[in-house]
Amino acid sequence: MGKDDDFKDDYRRTGRADTDLVLAPGEYAYIQDGTKGIISVYVGPQKTSLSQTDFPVNWDSARRQYNRCEQSAAIHPFPSAPEGYYMVLQNPVPNGKEEHPSGGKVTQHIDLCMGRKINMPGPSTFPLWPGQSADVIEGHRLRSNQYLLVRIYNDEEAQHNWDKAVIKLQNPDVGQQGGEAGVQVKTTDVVSAVAKVEKPTMGQLIIVRGVDVSFYIPPTGVEVVPDENKQFVRSAVTLERLEYCILLNESGDKRYVVGPDVVFPKPTETFVEGVGDDSGKTRKFRAIELNEIQGLYVKVIADYKEREKTFKAGDELFITGKEQAIYYPRPEHSIIRYGEQTKHFAVVIPPGEARYVLDRMSGAVELVNGPKMFLADPRKQVMVKRILSDKELELWFPSNTEAVRVNSVLRQAAVIQGLEFVTLQKKEESSGFIDRSTINSAESFQRGSKFNEPRTITLDNKYDGSVRIEVWPGYAILVVSKTGKRRVVIGPEMTHLEYDETLLPFTLSTGRPKTDDKLIRTVYLKVRNNTVSDLVLAETKDLCEVKVEVSYRVNFMGDDPEVWFEVDNYVKFLTDHIRSLLRHAIKQRSIEDFYQNATSIVRDTVLGIAREGSEGRLGRNFQENGMHVYDVEILDVKIGNDQIANLLVKAQQDVVETGLKTAALERICSFTLKEEGLKRSTANAKAETSSNQHQLDVSGVKRQLEIGLENIKNRVNVQVEETKANLNRQVDLDQISKAELERAKFKLDQEFIDFNRRLEAESKSIKDQVAAVSDKLAGALTLLAHTNLAEQVSKDMAPIVALGGGNAEDMFNKFVTGTFMQDLLARTRKDNKSVED
Repeated sequence: MGKDDDFKDDYRRTGRADTDLVLAPGEYAYIQDGTKGIISVYVGPQKTSLSQTDFPVNWDSARRQYNRCEQSAAIHPFPSAPEGYYMVLQNPVPNGKEEHPSGGKVTQHIDLCMGRKINMPGPSTFPLWPGQSADVIEGHRLRSNQYLLVRIYNDEEAQHNWDKAVIKLQNPDVGQQGGEAGVQVKTTDVVSAVAKVEKPTMGQLIIVRGVDVSFYIPPTGVEVVPDENKQFVRSAVTLERLEYCILLNESGDKRYVVGPDVVFPKPTETFVEGVGDDSGKTRKFRAIELNEIQGLYVKVIADYKEREKTFKAGDELFITGKEQAIYYPRPEHSIIRYGEQTKHFAVVIPPGEARYVLDRMSGAVELVNGPKMFLADPRKQVMVKRILSDKELELWFPSNTEAVRVNSVLRQAAVIQGLEFVTLQKKEESSGFIDRSTINSAESFQRGSKFNEPRTITLDNKYDGSVRIEVWPGYAILVVSKTGKRRVVIGPEMTHLEYDETLLPFTLSTGRPKTDDKLIRTVYLKVRNNTVSDLVLAETKDLCEVKVEVSYRVNFMGDDPEVWFEVDNYVKFLTDHIRSLLRHAIKQRSIEDFYQNATSIVRDTVLGIAREGSEGRLGRNFQENGMHVYDVEILDVKIGNDQIANLLVKAQQDVVETGLKTAALERICSFTLKEEGLKRSTANAKAETSSNQHQLDVSGVKRQLEIGLENIKNRVNVQVEETKANLNRQVDLDQISKAELERAKFKLDQEFIDFNRRLEAESKSIKDQVAAVSDKLAGALTLLAHTNLAEQVSKDMAPIVALGGGNAEDMFNKFVTGTFMQDLLARTRKDNKSVED
């Protein structure tokens, strides 16, 4: 039961209703006349007493009917749209009639334009006619990365009222007169972002972008479409670097926009959403980072041209970091995925490893050797595996249980997948975008820590890589391909088998003697220091059976190693041939001769007669397979007849016993000879010691004598050296004296020259003054002068005479000899004599 039923029950019970209707200013109420059905509008302020037939009612716009209600519920405030808001009025009044009920009056309802609506910008408030409803909506304020989706619901009204839209441009300098939000601006006077539609059509959609308009109220005929969350303002997609978004048109076409940018959709476009950081929806996607060892497998789904190169629909591309380090999807591309794998990664092939790669076009399988970072082109290359048969496993990897287990797993997978090439991951085609990775910044790359293996096809192989054979030192294998190519691998070496290559097996005889009853099958040929043992049954010339157990040392020689594998069972071939030779050689000898010389007979037969010098034996060569027996060991010789064997043993024992006795006597004789020889050696040693002592004494005396003579000689030499030193010193003294005499002589000569000059000058002066003096007087004066000079010279020569010794007169004569003083002295003596006379 509703409120209307409660009201009726109350009315029946009391017989009357609350008849006083009090309305304040800004309030109105709908009252229905119960007898006529007329609905009137009571607008405040007023107070009215209602009759018993008047009932308050409400208008249900959803059901389009009036419902009776309590009086308090029938009182409504005026709908009010303040400044910056607008009112959407349903069922407006036709033109020419009173637009709104008058205040303070009671007005009966009028005919309305049912089903129509108008937009009325605020500020505005008024009561509503019965049958009207109004929604007050806040004006749409837009930031630069927001937009509105508006729809024309009445093309005629939209065209008529287009200029009545309330618009505030984002840039106020573009033709707008300013003012606050909500001020009506005629867009015909400005370059408007919401350009007028010349011929609007019903249902037409228009985008109002926040980069152009900061505030918008639509005119009548235009409505703002809310989103799925009932929000009118929608957010554009702000793209940073390395981001892009996808817009899907109603026609099915896609548009890719790369950041940085603010992306506004077209009216018929919607953003494609994917999984975001928090597993929610997102409209932004990360660009795909590629490097040289990563790639994308792309299918061209529409023709396009790029960089003067044309791509056709159906083409397949493999884009790596070499061509494009940062990849942004485009509408003509569809990324081919394998499961969840979008990128294709290179596989590491370490040194010594290899991988099989299948060419999907030609069917050829290539062996790719490491070290290498191999990035397979998924358009034509597939990494493949190879399954080995049980026999191949046993021959190639003997006692390798891990290889058997892994190969069994691969064989089971091959059975499940069938014989065709089956990828390990399901192939999918994506729509061109990928899920957004978790990132902290749009400028950074978030790289996954988990490695995605490339898709792999299981054909027939062991592990992920190629079949690798490690040949041990001293061994060799023969590798044969299906095309007939052969190659020999000699150890120590590691080799990788091509996909069509196998190892050639051969057999080996076992037992002693070697027979074909139990054969060993293998692929590894021991070519160095090989040992083959055998038991030779033969018969001597005197019909005695012997058993010779031998061991052959074998090498495989030659420049062509393929010859080594020409004989399937080289053990049987070797032992059969040498048995024949030994049987023939033993048949030529008696049992006694052979028993005594078995080793030399066997070695001469097998290896040849020993050569002179250190060259040794030639050995035995086998041209058929390059086998060379370079040594043989005789392990045991047995005689078939026990009686003969005992006789030979007895004879040998006698020989040994005689030999032992002879050896004992020889040892006694040798000991005696040694003992006597030692005694003689002792006596000789003592005599030699005495003689050596005497010689040492004589040598001591000689040494003392030599030392005394040497001392005397040294003293004489010292005296001689001292005498020579004194003589040398006298010579030096003589030279010093001679030098001093020469210096004194030179000094006297200079003094004499000076004195003579003075004397001559004085003499000339005196001679001029006393021209009348007699010759004898002049001679006397000259003599006097010479005498004074002689005295002075004598004084100066006194030290020289004392140093040199001898007569002073002789020293003076010797000193002045050869000088002018010699003549002067002679004249002086002559003058003195004349004076004396």
